[in-house]
Amino acid sequence: MSIVRSYQEIVKVRRLLWSVASILLVASLSATLSAFDGLTVTGLNDLTIVQRQAGVGAILVSGAAPAGVSAIEAQVVDEAGTTAVTPWTAIATASGGAWSGRLAGVPQGGWYRIAVRPTGQAVAPTVGTARWGVGAVVACLGQSNMVNMFYVSAGPAASDPRTRLRGYRGAGGNGPGPVVGNGAIRLANSLRARLGVPVLLLDYAQPGLPIAAWTVPTDANWAATWQGFTAGLRAAGGDCELVLWHQGANDALYGATEAGYRRSLDTLYANLNALVPDRRPLPFVCALQNRGDYQPKPATADDGYDRVRRAQWLWANATPGVVPGGATIDMTLVDIGHWTAPDYEVLADRLGQSALHALLPADYPATSGGAVLSGLMQSGRTVRVKVRHDAGTRLTGRSANTGLDGFVVDTGAGTPVLNVVASRISAADEVELTLAADPGAPVRVRYLVGMNPFPSKAVGNLLYDDTAYLNGRVGLPVNAESAGIAALVAQPPATVTVLRRVAIDVGGGRPTPAPWNNLVWPARSLAALRDDAGLATPFALTVTEPFLNNNGLGVDAASGAIPASALVDFQFGGANFQGQSATRAAIKLSGLDPTATYTLSMGASRTGVTDNRETRYTAVGAGAPVVRLLQIAENRGTLAVADGLRPAADGTLMLYVDKGPANTTINGFFYLGLLLIVEVRTVAAGPG
Repeated sequence: MSIVRSYQEIVKVRRLLWSVASILLVASLSATLSAFDGLTVTGLNDLTIVQRQAGVGAILVSGAAPAGVSAIEAQVVDEAGTTAVTPWTAIATASGGAWSGRLAGVPQGGWYRIAVRPTGQAVAPTVGTARWGVGAVVACLGQSNMVNMFYVSAGPAASDPRTRLRGYRGAGGNGPGPVVGNGAIRLANSLRARLGVPVLLLDYAQPGLPIAAWTVPTDANWAATWQGFTAGLRAAGGDCELVLWHQGANDALYGATEAGYRRSLDTLYANLNALVPDRRPLPFVCALQNRGDYQPKPATADDGYDRVRRAQWLWANATPGVVPGGATIDMTLVDIGHWTAPDYEVLADRLGQSALHALLPADYPATSGGAVLSGLMQSGRTVRVKVRHDAGTRLTGRSANTGLDGFVVDTGAGTPVLNVVASRISAADEVELTLAADPGAPVRVRYLVGMNPFPSKAVGNLLYDDTAYLNGRVGLPVNAESAGIAALVAQPPATVTVLRRVAIDVGGGRPTPAPWNNLVWPARSLAALRDDAGLATPFALTVTEPFLNNNGLGVDAASGAIPASALVDFQFGGANFQGQSATRAAIKLSGLDPTATYTLSMGASRTGVTDNRETRYTAVGAGAPVVRLLQIAENRGTLAVADGLRPAADGTLMLYVDKGPANTTINGFFYLGLLLIVEVRTVAAGPG
């Protein structure tokens, strides 16, 4: 019995050795050494990368078949040929001396090679010489600074051997050529190291063209931009993992409007999602517009640059699937709008951080958006500007924490710019500006405005926060603010302004975390509302005329400081809806200070509709009623703001909500999803 058992074991070992030998044999054979002369593998270029889908990919392969071979099976092996990656799989029927087929289910990774043999015959296979992989294909689109990522070099840079950079323009713009750009090489290396799969960057950017060249089929450059890209993507397999976009200078130079540029971005993104339908929403990184130094400067350039930067920032933060790719306003110019070679490496890390956040949000926080100006306090000739951090915690100047550049102070549009005689970082989230004289009126502060906020190609002492991002970099420039942050009231030196902010989510399905207060349907009152510091206030809210019901069909995306949970749900009213009517709702705010001034901001969002859902908000206190209108249909975070409100003598304000005059809904639907209260009190300045 022991002899039989030993013999069986010997058979098992022999079979195992034969299997191992067969695998090792694969690596030692080429097409010319096939057991069947004339069985070849073609149709694959060396170092091809195909896009993964849920961790696997498919490869198209073809070749010639000799007489007597009617069916072909294939197996994927590793680059060295020592390990089988997939089992033998029938993929093609030979006809007329040729065969072609598609091998699916290949695990992400590489490099691989393909081995083929006649179906069902345990003979030495033909092994293709081309190496290929399954990984991430990244489309790089836009204008010349994206092109320069591929072609501007500060010296030789080593590429990870499992990355490929396909240069569309090549030397002189005549087609595919060698990629030497430090930016693209650094970006590909970073993505490869962190995704763990081969990475292909496709350069289909085109210099000197407006966004219309990408979005309007009748544009003279449509063939070079959109059609060139789509043809290239088809040649690469027809799929990609994400899109990187850096464009806007031409639109900024020649009078683009904020709304028009946002519409063009919407069109571009819709076309991309239609092109790659299996990935909706397609991850898309939008870099923010840099500076320019065009001379002579077009008359429309300053306003145009402001509009394009603002359109990109707002669109990237409001569109699902899109993330901002970080500011480029701090790059050093070498000509009208291009940068030094090291700056393209900085852009590579900012784009890389955003790309990884888009693909792996749990592992890579959204740090490339940067900080923004968020508030303003004014006392005499001292102006304190608040900054809301994104991932950072403190502010720093590029070269020093005093003498900061880029701030523009005035008392409103069309008024003279006021002289700032001193500036300093006064707190982790605050900048103090000192004016030459007390303006005697509320001021507004803008930051990094116009085509070039600095007097030369060099970068001024702009403001950064300490955000950490890819490859150990720390520090992102605070974002431009061209619309301006306005002081709520001007104060003489002997007084100070005290602000108190209260935020209320009016809805039902998704309460917003503290410090927000939540009026959850069907509740009709809230007492001791908490402010943004989490402290109890004497404010109270009572619904004196209720809405009809609540719903959760608002936009499910954050807008600036307003979280998605405050926008996605709302309470609504209307007439003859499901047998009920509420043609007006009313809210009483009590516990207010009759000597203080209040600002109420109202908002709501209703998606999936095309009619006019204008809502009217009427605030009534000690003075004349203040009426504000807001279009709720497809609203992405715009608010109706009623400021300068004084409570009645008993400390109350009434807010009435009903349909607006342009409302076209049959039921006269009106909405309230959130209510923000800002209290401004003037008190005597204490010692110090």
